[in-house]
Amino acid sequence: MHDMTKGQRPKQKLTQKFKPRPWESNIFDEVKGASAWRIERLVRAWVPGARRSGDHLIVPNPKCGDLSPSNLIIDLHTGSWNDRERGYYGKDIISFYAYFRGLTQLEAARDLAMQLGVDA
Repeated sequence: MHDMTKGQRPKQKLTQKFKPRPWESNIFDEVKGASAWRIERLVRAWVPGARRSGDHLIVPNPKCGDLSPSNLIIDLHTGSWNDRERGYYGKDIISFYAYFRGLTQLEAARDLAMQLGVDA
């Protein structure tokens, strides 16, 4: 019988540590890692007219046809972004690229992997 208080489940001992196979690498983690220090350069290549403000880029909103930097802000450390005008946001550069290009997250990750030379 297990010694536990009411409502707790017995802990299971893991016999093996999970280790992904080399061919099962996570494309999202690979792309995030490869783009971490290149966010500003990537965004400036995709969206001309970006303006830096501290640790953020303020960029023209491609979804509104707005050519002046305004309500679309990207954090240069995390890649998180916020389109304050339309109410969309994301937590990384992959989701921004997907939003900007009209792609799924997986399509965006694959496209960025090719741009960054990531084998994923």
